[in-house]
Amino acid sequence: MNYDQIKQVSLSYSDREDSDTANMMDSFIYIVEARINRLLDIREMAQRAEMLIVDDSKEYYGLPRCFSGIRSIEVKNPAIPDVRNVARYLSNELMNAHIVSGSREFKYTIQADQFHIYPPPATDCIIEIIYYGDLIHLDGINQSNFMSKTYPDIYVFGLLVEISSYTKDLDAAAGWEQRFMGAISDLKLADQVDRWSGTSLEMKVVR
Repeated sequence: MNYDQIKQVSLSYSDREDSDTANMMDSFIYIVEARINRLLDIREMAQRAEMLIVDDSKEYYGLPRCFSGIRSIEVKNPAIPDVRNVARYLSNELMNAHIVSGSREFKYTIQADQFHIYPPPATDCIIEIIYYGDLIHLDGINQSNFMSKTYPDIYVFGLLVEISSYTKDLDAAAGWEQRFMGAISDLKLADQVDRWSGTSLEMKVVR
C-alpha cells in the first residue's frame, strides 16, 4: 500500500469523513513513524556506513543520521583483508575498565550522539557500521517505504490509534492499540526467527 491508500483505509476503518480529522493525517503519520522507529530494529531497517580513519588517536565518532541503534561495528585493515576485527559492545562503566586494562581487543559504547571505540583504530583502517535507521517518511512525495509495502497493517493500526485518540473515542483507541502492538510483536518475532535461526544470539545496543 502507498501513502494515499493507507490514509484512505485508515479513515474508512474509523468511519470518519470530516475535514478536521483528514487534515490531521500527516501529523498522525509522523507520530506513528516515531513509535515504529522506537519499537523496531528489524533487518529491513538495517543500513551500512563506512568511515576511513585519518587520525589514529581518535576514539569518538558521530553516529549516522536517522540512527536508532547499532547492530555491529567492524574494524577493517586493508593490509590484512582476511582478519575480522568485530568490536563488542560494553556499557560505559565496563568501557572505562577496558581502557584501564590495556586490552587491544576492539570494544565500543554509546555516549550521547557518538560512539566510543577503543583502542583507536590505526590510520587507513576502515570502520564499518551496520546500524538501524529510521523509516523513510511517508508523504505526498515519498509515497511508499518497505513498511507500507510489506506491513501496511502496522501503519493502519497505528493511525487508527491516533484518529481514535484525537476524536476522544478511548475505547476504540485501546482496541486499535492492542492490534498495533500485536502486529509489532509478530514482526519482531518473525525477524528474530529469520535473523538468528541456527546461530547463537549476540548482544546489541538499541536506543
